[in-house]
Amino acid sequence: MDKRIVDILVPMSGRGGVENVINMVSDKLIQSGYRVRVVQMVYTGPEWVGSDIEFYPVLVKKKVDNVEDFVGMYAEFMAVHGRPDVVIATPWPFMAYVARAALKSLGLESVKVAAWLHAPVKVYKDNGTGGMECLSFADCTMVLTRKAVKQIKEVLPEHRVELVGNPVDMTGIEPISSWNLDNRTLLYVGRISREKRLDIIIDAMSKTQSMWKLRVIGDGDELASCRERAEYSGVSDFISWQGWKNNPWEDYNDVTALVLASDYEGFSLVAVEALTRGIPVISPPVDGIGEYIVPGVNGYFYRQGDSGELAMVLDALAGGILPAVVPGNCVKSVAMYEKEKVLTGILNVIESLMDA
Repeated sequence: MDKRIVDILVPMSGRGGVENVINMVSDKLIQSGYRVRVVQMVYTGPEWVGSDIEFYPVLVKKKVDNVEDFVGMYAEFMAVHGRPDVVIATPWPFMAYVARAALKSLGLESVKVAAWLHAPVKVYKDNGTGGMECLSFADCTMVLTRKAVKQIKEVLPEHRVELVGNPVDMTGIEPISSWNLDNRTLLYVGRISREKRLDIIIDAMSKTQSMWKLRVIGDGDELASCRERAEYSGVSDFISWQGWKNNPWEDYNDVTALVLASDYEGFSLVAVEALTRGIPVISPPVDGIGEYIVPGVNGYFYRQGDSGELAMVLDALAGGILPAVVPGNCVKSVAMYEKEKVLTGILNVIESLMDA
């Protein structure tokens, strides 16, 4: 008997958390006896799909004039390569519309579509990549936070929404044994892009009375301007720019805290990875982060965009004013996101759609 086919439909890609999770889910589906095809509308690199996963870049190193063209592109792919049994459309809400419209054009209305979001719907809407209206084309929507469930249900009360979280591989991880502030080393891991607001962290370092070091692992469009800002602010000697790494957690025993400043976070996989290692997180209370950070237990909050308040938090930590964090509490706070638990939950959602 032929294996049932799951298409994971993506518009384009980078090199980060979303891509890592797509690989994890693909591997889980393959191990469970399904055939997985990752279908990418526009591909310009870098390589990101695991070698055991079928990868179909539709438009290679060419520009698409209109994202509506994705409908015809995916329909043509299916006409050549065959129909799937279910489509996972990610990360844009618009991809759920693309999947449904392409299936309808081929008379495949019975094929189920699951939207899989990795950020708040408003973020996608503001960026022109679809909003709530696109989710209505899906048979269900998988989301990462309870807040996202509530927001979708308020607009689409009959729509099926599944809280799945993000899988984190916790196998073989050794948490730090104790937390101390002797090194006062902050870690930033992620894209260096406008919405990540690394500039806030740099500004905060220039405003602290205590001395801190910052290790930056990542790359992006804002790297040059952030380095200039650090130079102008007089803190460049305290910042280590380490570039993008396949494994940002090679060395973390001297890290005091992971620090974030994002305008938004769908979930923040890197924050959960830090907590898994017993490292607290300092962040604005944006979507996703608020799901698992408890101030004083496994991290600390500061007002979004407020570098002065972040500096106050750092000084309060250095001065022993804020309570010390117990690494074990950090680890316990994210146990629910253990890789196999989350992947099994996603698998169950996909299987329920196929069998409906």
